[in-house]
Amino acid sequence: MYKSLAPRAGHVPVALALSLAVVLLSPAHGAAQEGALEPVRAQPVMIAVVEDGPSPGDTVLASIEREVRAILAARGETATFKKSPEFDAGWDPDRMESALRAALDDPEVDIVVAPGALITQAAARMELGKPVISAYVQRLDLFKIADFRGDRSGKPNLNFMLIANRAEGDIRDFLELVPTRRIHLLVDAAVLRQLTRLLGEIEELAGLTETDLIPVPVTTDVEAALAALGDADAAILTRLPRLTMDQRRRLIRGLNERRIPTFSVEGHGDVFRGTLAARMPELTTVAARRVAVNISELMRGSTMEDLPILVYADPRLLMNAETAVQIGYQPSVATVALASWINESALELNREPLAFSQVLQYAERGNLAIAISAQDIVTAEKERDLSLSPILPQINAVAELSGLNQLFLEGIVPDRYAVAGVRASQMIYDDATISQYRSSGRLLESSERLFEAVRLEAFDQAGTAYLRYALALILYRIDTGNLQVTQQNLELARFRAEVGYSGRDEVYRWEAEVAKRQSLLFASIATAEIERIRLNQILALEQDRKWQPQEVSEPEEQFPFFVGILEPLFGDADELERFRALSVWLARENDPELQAIEKQLEALDIEVGERKRRWFLPSISAGFLWDYQIDRRPELDDIDNNLWGFNFTATYPLFQGASRAFEVGRTSSEREKLFREQRLTGDIVERQTRTALRRLESSFPTISFNRRQAEAARRNFELVQEKYGQGLVNVTDLLEAQNESFVADQGAAAAVYAFLIDVVNFQRAIAWFEDDRLPEEREQLRRRIETDLGPNSTSNER
Repeated sequence: MYKSLAPRAGHVPVALALSLAVVLLSPAHGAAQEGALEPVRAQPVMIAVVEDGPSPGDTVLASIEREVRAILAARGETATFKKSPEFDAGWDPDRMESALRAALDDPEVDIVVAPGALITQAAARMELGKPVISAYVQRLDLFKIADFRGDRSGKPNLNFMLIANRAEGDIRDFLELVPTRRIHLLVDAAVLRQLTRLLGEIEELAGLTETDLIPVPVTTDVEAALAALGDADAAILTRLPRLTMDQRRRLIRGLNERRIPTFSVEGHGDVFRGTLAARMPELTTVAARRVAVNISELMRGSTMEDLPILVYADPRLLMNAETAVQIGYQPSVATVALASWINESALELNREPLAFSQVLQYAERGNLAIAISAQDIVTAEKERDLSLSPILPQINAVAELSGLNQLFLEGIVPDRYAVAGVRASQMIYDDATISQYRSSGRLLESSERLFEAVRLEAFDQAGTAYLRYALALILYRIDTGNLQVTQQNLELARFRAEVGYSGRDEVYRWEAEVAKRQSLLFASIATAEIERIRLNQILALEQDRKWQPQEVSEPEEQFPFFVGILEPLFGDADELERFRALSVWLARENDPELQAIEKQLEALDIEVGERKRRWFLPSISAGFLWDYQIDRRPELDDIDNNLWGFNFTATYPLFQGASRAFEVGRTSSEREKLFREQRLTGDIVERQTRTALRRLESSFPTISFNRRQAEAARRNFELVQEKYGQGLVNVTDLLEAQNESFVADQGAAAAVYAFLIDVVNFQRAIAWFEDDRLPEEREQLRRRIETDLGPNSTSNER
């Protein structure tokens, strides 16, 4: 149920990527305007890089150079980046404006790029004669430097980036993870000292979140920063450009060693470096790509006023399980469900990987219905053994004490005696006994066939439950994504209210939608858990056992044999019709219930024949006895104490109250009933086979249709979301587009698993599971299908 993420290099939020594509495809202006470059240049554009100071931990400059060269190379153009000691303020507040002025006054420079907060702040105060593009991503409520109007800069010749996602949301998310009233905020010392609005923003955030936010200045001394934390309850990391990446990792490692929960407002990259959590994606590549596109647009003739400032980012709570274990953090059920996790094995969730073939093996070993049916076979074996017993010799020992009225036998027999002896008998011929034995053998075979039917039914139930569980987990992840996008739209609504595009009513609407999505998410968690428990019950395993099903994106990944056979048939109506007839034939041939009824009919045929033969066949047996008179009164001296005898008996019943005729009639009636059951079972098998095939014929093309719908709905949603951020559409349009997109995503996922479940049902209908067969058996069936579907096939006649 829980998700794990790996870092994706170069990832751009979908809405931003779409926005950049629109910008790249927009036509260039015909003539240069104020704040624009000439559309066609013979010489490469010169870009000055003005830095706050040495920033070994800031990789945005390298990314900007790479992105600019990639974009311009596609057009056959080039750009040169100019760096100079005069363009580096060295973290000196008195040199910020002079460093920027040096670049602006340089006659070779066409565009100025400012990667840091302090140069951006200087640019916001100065008169700018050339385009200045800031790569520093600001927030509405933290590190806000320059003013804006809507989605455009409020300062001529200055372009910057503003992300709608508020730091307040990050802090509130952190407080839900770590309830505390005191958080230390690690900020670069120069930025903390020189950024004019920062302390006021921190104070305002502290009031909004009812938390004591304590700024901690960070230089290049990691140990000093750690010492300044003292007995901190929690810490938030911000951008710390003066730390190398190794120093940043060391800082995070030191925080973890002190068992201090950490949250990064810089993004998911810090989670991979060891922080406990972050909500925003890594923005370095996003910022670099936006700067590169803006430079490209200026070269094509656009003005600075044409360039947007708003950056979209998908908020997603990402957490590090190893860090959680290291600092002794115990996530709640809600946190485990709502967050994405890396190194999640450290949480010891005991989730075992589970494939479809393993499910069948578990079902065969443990399913209780199979175990019960196996006992039916044992019972039938004992019944057959019991029916054999009368055919074998019967030997008994006897002891007898008798008294006898002698009458006229006085002196010949004793009037009292005690006898010990042996009796033996052997059936020579008894049609009823022999027929009973033969009939019990057929019933044993019927029990074995019924066992196979129960086994196949368990496979069907277990396979369906497994696929339903896997689907429930996928739908849970889709619901999680829906919640995250809804949270992003809430941030956009707050931004719209901030810039005057809309009122607070839209914010309340999205807050209600977030609560609704959270409720739906927990409902999907419950659904997944219910499916997991159901699967464990079918497999007769501990019901709290946890699984990680094998996720399937294409049907042939799960059932390569049958999907490989079925997929070509869906495009050929004639072959499909022949395959329907062949499938019905295979189902009737393979179905163990039909085979079981056939064996029961054979047993009844034996019994009917025996009932009819009773009219003229006797029962023949032979017997032997030996007695020894141990004591007799009076003692007869002339008579031996040993007595033995032999008998041969033939019995023929003359009249038994017409029972023979009645039994023939009853058995014939039972046979007729069973014959009709056979007909009914055959009809049901055919119906199930034809129904399963019809479902397959519908569910297979549905996969591609639903995927197309999901892709179109996703693109529409991204466009509407971008327009919503620009104030061009209302909240109802965005809600409708979002719901349509996520319903379509659910439909696309459900379509694949609906088809897989239909394949399972089809395999049950024809009593042939590919994961239960050997390769040679699969090949044998393939050849048979190819033969029967050939041009001279007679499958339709069957």
